[in-house]
Amino acid sequence: TFGIPGAVQTEINNDFGGLAPLVSLVLFVYVNGQIQKFRREQEEKAMKAAGEAMSEAAKETVEGITQEQWAKLALCVLIDLAG
Repeated sequence: TFGIPGAVQTEINNDFGGLAPLVSLVLFVYVNGQIQKFRREQEEKAMKAAGEAMSEAAKETVEGITQEQWAKLALCVLIDLAG
């Protein structure tokens, strides 16, 4: 039950008798919690790495813009604001 391997479930049944369903549930909840914790940790690492890569790429892009391009951008913004 609860996705617990048969051999483990048999041992639980033999050791805990009538409390076996409760022990199985507690074991399932604990193991599931540990899996979710590990998953969150790995997702956080992946998101951090992706964020750092995006930040570095954006920095390189901005640093690659010449003064002339910035001036053209400013002129375009002024023309847009003037209507």
